[in-house]
Amino acid sequence: MALVTEVDEVGRAQPVGDFVHTDGMISHRVRAKQILRSHPEARALIGRNPWTFGIVVATTVLQFAIAFAVKDAPWWLVLILAYAIGAFANHALFVMVHECTHRLVFKSLAANRLAGILCNVAQLVPSFTSFERHHLRHHTYLGVPGYDPDLPPDWEINLFNRGPVGRAAWIFLMPFLQAARPLVMKGGNVLDFWIVFNVVAIFAIDIVIYFTMGGMALLYLALSTLFSIGGLHPISARWIQEHFLIGEEQETTSYYGVCNALDLNMGYHNEHHDLPTVPWNRLPELTRIAPEFYRTLAVHGSYTRLLWSFVIEGSPALNARLVRLLEDARSGATRT
Repeated sequence: MALVTEVDEVGRAQPVGDFVHTDGMISHRVRAKQILRSHPEARALIGRNPWTFGIVVATTVLQFAIAFAVKDAPWWLVLILAYAIGAFANHALFVMVHECTHRLVFKSLAANRLAGILCNVAQLVPSFTSFERHHLRHHTYLGVPGYDPDLPPDWEINLFNRGPVGRAAWIFLMPFLQAARPLVMKGGNVLDFWIVFNVVAIFAIDIVIYFTMGGMALLYLALSTLFSIGGLHPISARWIQEHFLIGEEQETTSYYGVCNALDLNMGYHNEHHDLPTVPWNRLPELTRIAPEFYRTLAVHGSYTRLLWSFVIEGSPALNARLVRLLEDARSGATRT
């Protein structure tokens, strides 16, 4: 993996080889300290939102209601509904998995884990416990190869960074790639009660769904999960939006478009990385409190445009990511 850069005519680091390398600490740690120093009132945003659990329950009920309604429907109708409705619903559940991972729903660790596993029920995939372990490493080791599970490994870049077809395949297969990356991360999964419980509970429910509602109901939920984080659905552009470079050496980019109403403000990604203990519903308030820290940053306004740009135009490229050495990621840690 090449960790070298060259500087263009205006002094910006440009990729040479695989990634853009920085020898600086994670930028979010610097900005978090500055925000809390300039706007101490931002600390009031830190906390939990137990009402998030209500969204988990309501979304799960909605998905099962639709799955039951389409149990005798033709495959093409199932496909349309999964793309038009199910993808947004299961993506919202993925965001709730994220909230439970950061323990932003309940005070109890066990309660957050049970809520996160409940999110997996309509997703059909027992992903919560693995995501919980590895996502927090993404914050701690942002941009460190081998430690950050969000960073595409060499083999993904070599295989998929080969024109529109390769990039389209990368987005389409994102659910499977996300599941595979933790298996090769340093400090991988260790089998324990929660992993076993997550896997057994969700696969048992999958079997019950099949024998009580049939194959089409199961297909609807499976396609909803595929489209929610991949499958060439516009909302899957979130994986490009969050940490791919779009010109400047800015390792995280927020999205302020209309989909934030459906993906529960997941687009406020700079804000989330700056203060990861702020729940989803308060992230826009952080932008309002400290606008001087965000209005100068590059942002995305359209997931559809971003998906087209990535797949068809190759911008940003699959290797347009900022990487750093392990010791640089460990420096400047802050508590919020």
